[in-house]
Amino acid sequence: MKYFYLLSLAILVSSCGIFKRTYYHEYVVTVIDDYKGIPIDSAEVKLVILKDNVNLIDEVYYTDSSGKCEFKIASPIPSHNHLVISKPGYCKHLSLNNEERIPWYISIHEKTPKELTYKLTSDSLNHYKYFKVNRPRYEIDEFLEMLRINQFPQQRTLPQLKWDDIPSLLNTGMDTTIINRYPVNPISSLSSTECYMGIVTLWFVECIRLTEQQGEYATRVLYPSQTPFLLYTNSDLYNYPGNSKELMELAYTEYYSWWQKAKHMDRTEACKIDPLKDSKVKWK
Repeated sequence: MKYFYLLSLAILVSSCGIFKRTYYHEYVVTVIDDYKGIPIDSAEVKLVILKDNVNLIDEVYYTDSSGKCEFKIASPIPSHNHLVISKPGYCKHLSLNNEERIPWYISIHEKTPKELTYKLTSDSLNHYKYFKVNRPRYEIDEFLEMLRINQFPQQRTLPQLKWDDIPSLLNTGMDTTIINRYPVNPISSLSSTECYMGIVTLWFVECIRLTEQQGEYATRVLYPSQTPFLLYTNSDLYNYPGNSKELMELAYTEYYSWWQKAKHMDRTEACKIDPLKDSKVKWK
């Protein structure tokens, strides 16, 4: 009887183990060099999993000589997780004709295909070519006039602005015309709101300065903030209003003083100087 009892208990425990067996979703990722049309060996495939909305878990895999790597995720798949793929000497491929949209990362969820292909490129000029084609260029006077009469197209991409455009932008750095149609940082969930034109053009000057630090072949526009918004350095959004005329005047003074020095300097050195460092104002 004792033997029968122990045998039954063993069977029950074994059955429970079967019912609790973990099911895994298996994926295969292939990483391709779009420029040369060949697989990329030793590309890093990082699986980022957010658990409990707090802890990030990184699992790192590498592609083999065929450009492939495999990984698996236990079911149910967490709701917040994605792949980030990279390799030194390569950058994310951007399609010049905009027909092919390649995300910066791949979201992994229940409906994600089990076989994935991702493109990097060894063409160091790919991003430069992309932005040259897909970022419009206006003559600076035309651009400023569109802003002034509130006729600038609602876009998320800043037009091509050059270092030589800074004097014209500074000339409007105290302009109190109220506008609400101007480009903002594409990652911002906010749209353009009413703002002094001078604050907007000073923000563009800062965009040029930051972007210039990337070098001749800038891969993307760098923005000082999500929108053109000035605050006092010792304040925040919750205890003091921003974008006042006084803030615009203070910021203009700093950028004007910076440009008086910067225009006589080597550009690569001038763009490293932050006009608002140690000032009373900041971009937020």
